[in-house]
Amino acid sequence: RTDFDEAAGIARLIGRRPDAEAVFREAGRNFARQVYGTISPVTRKMMRTLPALLTRPLALRHVRRVARRYLNGSARRMGGSIILDVTESVTRDAAPKLAGCAYYEAALRELIQLMVGGVGAVDHVRCASRGEGSCEWRAEWRPLRGKG
Repeated sequence: RTDFDEAAGIARLIGRRPDAEAVFREAGRNFARQVYGTISPVTRKMMRTLPALLTRPLALRHVRRVARRYLNGSARRMGGSIILDVTESVTRDAAPKLAGCAYYEAALRELIQLMVGGVGAVDHVRCASRGEGSCEWRAEWRPLRGKG
């Protein structure tokens, strides 16, 4: 794994670009696709075809693992949403207007989209850059049409 300070330095370099938010979003989507590719094909197929009652706990387990292992955070379920909490973000203060936070938002959105086939709004409800302790995103997950 890349050292935190090195990753934060790279994020600051990206943050200087005029298109920093778009770059962070694409990096988040790319990260999610790579992580999704490490999940066994059988599990991926199960998450896409079984009813939501069975797939959501499986998907949540994978999101938790990814959050803990790669994002320096944690994930939990709250009602019909997944909450991603990142205590020490590598993109914190990397770009103006919280553009670095787009990395985590895009990663969460893409990961849920790939796993269960649908995601609603992803809201950045707390931000360490605003002095709120940690960064937190809330994602509504919606199953594919026809899944319960």
